[in-house]
Amino acid sequence: MTLQMITGRSGSGKSKYLEDVFIDEEMKDPSGPPLLYLVPDQMTFQAEKRFLKRLGKGTTRIRVTGFSRLAHMIIQEQGGGALVHLKQTGVNMLLRKITEDHKSEFRVFEHATGTAGFIDKLESMITECKRYNQSAEDIEAMAEDESLPVGLKDKLYDLSLIMNKISEQTASVRLASEDDFSLAIEQVKYSEMLKEAMIAVDGYHHFSPLEEAFLHELMTSSKQVIMALTLDKLPSADEELDPFDLFFETANTAQRTLIAANHLQIGLKPAVHFEERTRFQKKGLRHLEAMSNQRPADPSDDHSGVNIVAAVNKRAEIRFIAREIRRLVRQENYRYKDFAVLSRNPDDYRDLIEHIFEEEQIPVFVDAKRSAIHHPLIEFVRSLLDIVSKNWRYDDVIRCLKTELTFPIDQSVTREHLDTFENITLALGLNGYQWYDYEQWNKRLQFYRAAKEGEEDHTITLMHDLHKIMVDPLIQFHDKITSQNTVNSIIEALFNLLVALSVPEKLASFRDQALDKGRLQEARDHDQIWKELISIFDQASEACGQDKMNPITFNNMLDTGLESISYSIIPPALDQVVAASMATSRLSDISCTFLIGANDGVIPMPAEESAFMSDRERVTLLESGHELAPAAERQLLNEQYLVYQAQTSPKDRLIISYLLSDDEGKAKQPSIILNHVKEMFPALKTEIAVESPADLDISDEDDYFISSPEGTQSFLTERLQRWKRGYPLPDIWWSVYNWYMSERTYAPTVRTSLTSLFYDNNPGSLSKTAARGLYGQKMTASVSRLEQYYSCAFKQFANYGLRLREREYFRLDAPDIGILFHDALKELTANLKQEGRSFTELSEPEAVRRSKNIVENLAPKINRNILKSSFRLRYILSKLEQVVIRAAMILMEQAKRTGFQPEAVELGFGTGSDLPPLSYTLDDGTTVELAGRIDRVDSANTPEGFYIRVIDYKSSKTDLSLSDVYYGLAMQMLVYLDAIMKNAAYFSNGEDVIPAGMLYFHVHNPVIKSDSGKLTPEEAAQRMLKEFKMKGLILNEEEAVDLTDLTMGDSADSDIAPLKRNKNGSLAKKSKVIDREHLEAGRRFIETQIKQASSAILSGDIAINPYRRSNQTPCTFCSFRSLCQFDPALPANSYRDLKKLSDDQVINMIQTREEGE
Repeated sequence: MTLQMITGRSGSGKSKYLEDVFIDEEMKDPSGPPLLYLVPDQMTFQAEKRFLKRLGKGTTRIRVTGFSRLAHMIIQEQGGGALVHLKQTGVNMLLRKITEDHKSEFRVFEHATGTAGFIDKLESMITECKRYNQSAEDIEAMAEDESLPVGLKDKLYDLSLIMNKISEQTASVRLASEDDFSLAIEQVKYSEMLKEAMIAVDGYHHFSPLEEAFLHELMTSSKQVIMALTLDKLPSADEELDPFDLFFETANTAQRTLIAANHLQIGLKPAVHFEERTRFQKKGLRHLEAMSNQRPADPSDDHSGVNIVAAVNKRAEIRFIAREIRRLVRQENYRYKDFAVLSRNPDDYRDLIEHIFEEEQIPVFVDAKRSAIHHPLIEFVRSLLDIVSKNWRYDDVIRCLKTELTFPIDQSVTREHLDTFENITLALGLNGYQWYDYEQWNKRLQFYRAAKEGEEDHTITLMHDLHKIMVDPLIQFHDKITSQNTVNSIIEALFNLLVALSVPEKLASFRDQALDKGRLQEARDHDQIWKELISIFDQASEACGQDKMNPITFNNMLDTGLESISYSIIPPALDQVVAASMATSRLSDISCTFLIGANDGVIPMPAEESAFMSDRERVTLLESGHELAPAAERQLLNEQYLVYQAQTSPKDRLIISYLLSDDEGKAKQPSIILNHVKEMFPALKTEIAVESPADLDISDEDDYFISSPEGTQSFLTERLQRWKRGYPLPDIWWSVYNWYMSERTYAPTVRTSLTSLFYDNNPGSLSKTAARGLYGQKMTASVSRLEQYYSCAFKQFANYGLRLREREYFRLDAPDIGILFHDALKELTANLKQEGRSFTELSEPEAVRRSKNIVENLAPKINRNILKSSFRLRYILSKLEQVVIRAAMILMEQAKRTGFQPEAVELGFGTGSDLPPLSYTLDDGTTVELAGRIDRVDSANTPEGFYIRVIDYKSSKTDLSLSDVYYGLAMQMLVYLDAIMKNAAYFSNGEDVIPAGMLYFHVHNPVIKSDSGKLTPEEAAQRMLKEFKMKGLILNEEEAVDLTDLTMGDSADSDIAPLKRNKNGSLAKKSKVIDREHLEAGRRFIETQIKQASSAILSGDIAINPYRRSNQTPCTFCSFRSLCQFDPALPANSYRDLKKLSDDQVINMIQTREEGE
């Protein structure tokens, strides 16, 4: 039993010395006692490579291992392998179950158990306790220490309760690596393998108490332990250490080891100390290492091997690194394996590194765990359990189906089928029991078919077939686990479902497809994931297989395990760049290190307090004799050592980069470590890394951006874009362009990308042949379609030409409410007319009764009975019913005040309607027919003539603007009036038909507010009536005005129409009236507008030309915005600015236009 300490600063040759000792022993006796090379797990692969390279052959005597693996080997040797090993995922699942079951017993954790990340933090805290040799009994004893604060005691009580419950639950298993250490510590002395073994310990600077105890047992049970530590000098056993020294942690480890050796009576061999740093080939690197622990640092003029780069952003930083690696490989004979990219937060850079390095054709291995949470198999299991535990929510069902694991393996169901299924079930609004209640399923489908006026039978049949294929297996699983409630029975049902769905075979198919596309990593992922899932099942079964559990608790527990699944990382090649964390990586034989993201607040990383134990609480425990992990202050000091390790890792070059701005463009400050580096090298200049050649001050550096064909392509496009805008283009880019054009592999892609140079987002126009093919030889249109054309020609094309439609949702939209209001008022008016009665004859109770009955009968017809699909929507239905009742009351009151009576409701014009279509002949002889439906037509038969007016119901506040009429945005009312006037004989018995006006009736239920206290019922009714005053235009003739409101006196406002009289009885200027000749001119103008729009549509006009009036544009709520990609910044995309016109201006412009014709 001997111990030998090997010390020296970074790069002095400690590891090589250990390797030399082992290789000498191997050469002397290849079959001798074991030579155990004990290193952190991150170093094992590289250490094995070095031994293999130096020996030139394999070896069974030298074994490279980590602490946890060595503990496992000892347990296996002593027969302890028969115990089931519960991994971290199993522990996490068990913790989830325990915290759910005992939530009410907690003093502090009760309200935290369901929060995100709680289980991971709890597991870390328990692991920390075990590593620091604190058992459940120790924690419980701490909780009873009266000298501790109450809050800390309560926290310790909860922690001890959980740890005790874990012990009870897992009496026959061992938990993760910490229990391996505890068991191995007991069994080391019995190990035959260790008796004559030589153990080398390398790569560590600190041990947890549990690891330290294990190491001490190894020292007493093996022949010799050789430990290498990064130290400037070996401390004596009684030396007082400086806690602020760079090597404090390693010095403290060395000192504790020496004290233990003395206590255990282990012989000490003479220590070996290496002074010279042989790793560094450049003076600058040697000086940097020498000054790392010195403040202030001695300056040096030679900064060879050290560079600082300031990048404008992360993308520019990684692009710079990729280009620099390619340059060094090409020009200075580096290999990819000579490079390391180190960062403090690897997750911040992972995606960028993988993407840009692939683009630059640089092989890279990112040494960081990759979560498997998004793999289709894991998503299937998670969504399946969500379906069962959360009552078949729509989103969960579709999530599950979209994994495609419910598809038959014969590929008879495709993604297109699923898209159809999703769209229709979305429109059906399926939720909860409606998925698995076949009566409800059929009922919903019939509603859908009725709404579609008889959807094709094959679509309905397809829906039934897809439900049977994809959803029935989920229903069967649901039925099984609701009747069987032990963990094992649920796992068995889940496993049987996966097998029945041929999931292993489908995963093999996914793997083969990935291999065919050259995606090796993806193929490995598909290979691993089934084993990982089965391992989760095994862990759950071992942890609590016989426990009874409801689906909700099981879902929560298993989900905790699934979230922790990550893909095992195996370097796919030997010659590749390594990207790793500076905190966990242990690199060797690196020529060039890129230390990236060296910004303030990142390097050194600010210490974070544990979520469970604050620094103050840790100090309090330490003062009471209970040690846990170091407080945040110690962690911050340890950051200095991590920076030292990273900076001294390369032999030849160190490039430190930092960001000038973050992803949002906000300025960032460099790290304080750069101040120290610049103090060492005052002459060192900072290089600027830009994202593209366009950001360069001089064109001489353009060639730096020319690397791989894929990586250079975007830069070529950008350079040509600038050339197009008048900037000079360096000749080298023309050479690049010519090269691409001469290469068959890249020419098509580059040609496609270069089309962006001339992209102006101008769709041009359709040929007349194409337009006629879309719209027909005789175009049938509606007013809203032509208004849409005047709003934006492309919108009309997308809607009526391409017939694009938004997905249907089972929700109550504004159009649904409008349909209910229109249909209710139509039926109410039509019923009265059929009975030969008018609104004036209705009593209030009868109006209420009729309105309620009508709404009740109409509700099932609105969007597949949506208004009765939930309590919330039933409440909304009652509110809509109140609106209809209110509108009926107002119609009763208006009927008493007007000389007009309803003549027709929902009067249609068009082929097959009450009135014939409005027909127009275009200049080329094409016929255009206009169809529509008028909400209400009122009439008044007087000796002067037969007056007639149009009433349109609106569920929002609307007025008739002649300015909108002029621009073609509001033609509806004039078209409706024109349809009536052209079919006058339909309404009169030979009398002259006179257009009396066009009015909007706003259907709503306003709240009446009083500014002066309580209102009398009469005052409230009067105000309510005014709230329903109709908007629009009325014929400026006395008879029409009088008929509109019979009760309006002199110097009074009308309560029902936009009219007001002056004291002398004349109409006030604010009255909305129009002369007959102007009304007729408006009708003629509208006819011209209709012909112009129709001609343009049939000529193929599909221009992206939305109007803009003030801040109002049709783009705001346009469904086709993502299709047209309208961009005002492009020259070809601009708004049609419309000037607000007064009514007089519009009339004058129409008259001027007619006179010009």
